[in-house]
Amino acid sequence: MVLLSDLVSSQQAFNRLTTSVPTLDEIILQTSVVKNKVYDFQSSPGCHGMHIVMSSLVVSHLLAGNKVVIIDALNRFPFKLLQKQPDFRMEMKRHVTHYFCDTFAKLYSLLAKLKVDNDTMVVINDFNSLVEFYKLEMSSTYEEMILRHHLDVNAVLVHNKQTGSSEPLPQLPANSDLLKISPIVKFESHLGHLFKVMNDICAQRNSMMFLLGYMETKYRPYKLKETGDERTPSTQSSFTEKGRTVLKPSEMHKSTTNKFIFYHDWYHKSPHFVQTYPVEESGRVTYVNQSMLRFVNAVQVETRAELFAPVYFDVDEEFYYDNDEDFDHGFRVRDLSAVSQNNHTNTSITTSGTTTSSSSATTTSTVGTRTERSSLRTISTRLSSSQTSVDATVINVTHNMSTPVEASNELSPTSDTESVIQESQEDISILQR
Repeated sequence: MVLLSDLVSSQQAFNRLTTSVPTLDEIILQTSVVKNKVYDFQSSPGCHGMHIVMSSLVVSHLLAGNKVVIIDALNRFPFKLLQKQPDFRMEMKRHVTHYFCDTFAKLYSLLAKLKVDNDTMVVINDFNSLVEFYKLEMSSTYEEMILRHHLDVNAVLVHNKQTGSSEPLPQLPANSDLLKISPIVKFESHLGHLFKVMNDICAQRNSMMFLLGYMETKYRPYKLKETGDERTPSTQSSFTEKGRTVLKPSEMHKSTTNKFIFYHDWYHKSPHFVQTYPVEESGRVTYVNQSMLRFVNAVQVETRAELFAPVYFDVDEEFYYDNDEDFDHGFRVRDLSAVSQNNHTNTSITTSGTTTSSSSATTTSTVGTRTERSSLRTISTRLSSSQTSVDATVINVTHNMSTPVEASNELSPTSDTESVIQESQEDISILQR
């Protein structure tokens, strides 16, 4: 029988966790569909957002006086990110236990014998690569043993033919399951046992386990759109054979119901951009200055019951300050999805030779919803060189993205309008290159 006090204390042990991204904290800690014991973190190559969030979770857990176990598989965990956290203290290192397991067997043996205290956080770094490597290893071993058996049989047949003897052919042992069970079935069975061990640790010790890894690459062919035009079979076959390489979250086990997908995305897709530089609702194309084109971190939470909107965040830089002197060069994570309702920004927008001013943000946070933000604009780089006026919204931003450039006087119909067109064409040509 489980006491109510035990359930309350088990929940309070992890209530102090934080990812340094309040919008993401709201999804993890305040949404019932995400609460679990085993979390699957997957990232695109070259994206550091996964380890930034994980380092913040580890430090916040250590700050509460709990212990952390970090297990490195094929790659090392970036411990330097732990030391960059503002709340990190050197005395926390004695509460961190580090292991290195470069094979599936070593990882299984370690977890089966692991003795941890209650409320311990367990982090397995590069878990997906280790599991995928074990799967390929089992398949190659199976093929190697089958090939070796065929070579032995052929060697005896050749020997009998050359010598005229009747030596019996080698047979597999009666208890061998080499030809009875597929290596994929064996792999899934072993992986199921491993997840059972991990779930037992989480249940018995009230622990949380984070599996860190990278998404797998898949080849996805282009789909042929159905049209009324008749095409020759050769044209259809040549078109359908083309495709592209994409990143796809790997399906590890049925118990990993919560996936956190980390990737890079454009800053102008974030709510922070929409609030800082609001654009009036119109059907015109929006052009973004090249100084605003930058990648930020994004994470999307997937569960069986719900698919949440992406959460944007980035490491704080001079990029986000009006004056460079305001940035103290400290390590902080900026939540780009947290939209303040009371933040008023005086933004000047130049539209078709006139200057208008917008003093308030037009969007709100959409965390926990499935719909896309209607205020985001598609960035287009199409600008005809023969046009005589700018039939689009052009947002001009300074190099450090502090304050939009405001026109002091109204544009004259001759020189000023032509200069705006020329500057816009130069920006678009840079984007196209």
